[in-house]
Amino acid sequence: KLDTVRLGRAPAPAPAPEAPQPAPLRFRIVDVASGTELAHDVDARAAIEELAHLRSVLDARIYVWVPQDDRWRLLTLDERRLMWRFRDEL
Repeated sequence: KLDTVRLGRAPAPAPAPEAPQPAPLRFRIVDVASGTELAHDVDARAAIEELAHLRSVLDARIYVWVPQDDRWRLLTLDERRLMWRFRDEL
């Protein structure tokens, strides 16, 4: 008499925990000429709306909050130009 060998399946892997959603970006905008803070700790939409009042992308310093470093990081010129393009679409 032959015995039947039954192979079991490996248990299904546990589902990977979902990565937490990143926090929305927060911005700070400072007028270059006067040094006046135009916006502080605002979301992207409010930051872009604030840029609508300026004549040039060079008229403001735009910072983004970096929680890991616990500091504001100045956007590069290319990053500022990208935000400026969104401003033109308002």
